[in-house]
Amino acid sequence: MLRKSLWIAAAVGAAVAWSGISASAQETVTFSSWGGAYQDAETKAFIEPAEKKLGIKVKQDNLTGLAPVKSQVLSGKTFWDVVDLGVTDCQRGANDGIFMELDYSAIPAAKDLPKVSVNKHWVGLLSFSTVIAWNADIVKGEGPKNWAEFWDVKKFPGKRAIRNLARESLEEALMADGVPPDKLYPLDVDRAYKKLEELKPHLVFWTSGGQSAQMLKDGEAEYVAIWNGRAQALVKEKVKVKMHFNQALFLTECLAVPKGAPNPKGAMKLINEMLQPEPQANLTKYIDYGPINPKAYQTGIITPEVAKTLNSYPENMKTQAVIDPDWWSTPAGEAALARWASFVQK
Repeated sequence: MLRKSLWIAAAVGAAVAWSGISASAQETVTFSSWGGAYQDAETKAFIEPAEKKLGIKVKQDNLTGLAPVKSQVLSGKTFWDVVDLGVTDCQRGANDGIFMELDYSAIPAAKDLPKVSVNKHWVGLLSFSTVIAWNADIVKGEGPKNWAEFWDVKKFPGKRAIRNLARESLEEALMADGVPPDKLYPLDVDRAYKKLEELKPHLVFWTSGGQSAQMLKDGEAEYVAIWNGRAQALVKEKVKVKMHFNQALFLTECLAVPKGAPNPKGAMKLINEMLQPEPQANLTKYIDYGPINPKAYQTGIITPEVAKTLNSYPENMKTQAVIDPDWWSTPAGEAALARWASFVQK
């Protein structure tokens, strides 16, 4: 009996030890993004399904932009495998040589993406747009149909709120001055700043998506250049907000793999899963951002009613301007960004 007990104990111990070995051998990929409701949506739509399908463990962390990624790479102590950044940061990082080249043979889902979203060093993940919106409780009738009308303070009196950033603001100003959405680049920076000076007495600035939404909700500004997801969230809260996608500015969030990443092969596998049509479609259940993979609209997951509210819906794309990360990462783009501070302060 004693021998049997000892044998059982040994067997159990071996099983526990084997279980520990299996757990420790599980492949791990570390993903870093922006936190908050945004990363919660990514977790539900992308990360948890990928863990189940691939049998991997995805550790998550938060970032605040390109700087911490660059710091890791330059220090030789990279601990993130996949990072989620804005497309202009992705292009800057590529120019600075801090990202690995992506192995597209391991990311077959990328073949379905728009060409502008597929780069040697980064790939698009999702999209959002800066749109013109207004509070219909305050503004009676229709609001500005385009940026020229957004600038027209006689026809549409009141305050305007725009992002406290040159990128997007310069494009808005040039469209207000008559430049077609598909003819913006290279930006005429002097012309854009001159046009912004015209509107400055009527301008207030926002620095976060939450602040822009609050301005629109409270009427601090009658007309707001705001991310479509933020405006749509107010609509869901029953705030009387109106918006449209005419001359909206289409922006992309992208994925990149920092040089020195501990598990680059695992990174490619995770990226491929995040770009599949079903996870891309499922993202819209949790946050009002557009899928970057057009096949998401063919899955049956996105209803026709929801599709019409998304910026990447083909019909909504027809009149939008696409932000050019290549131009913004040039010396001219960097200079235009730096010039913004003096415009705001004077």
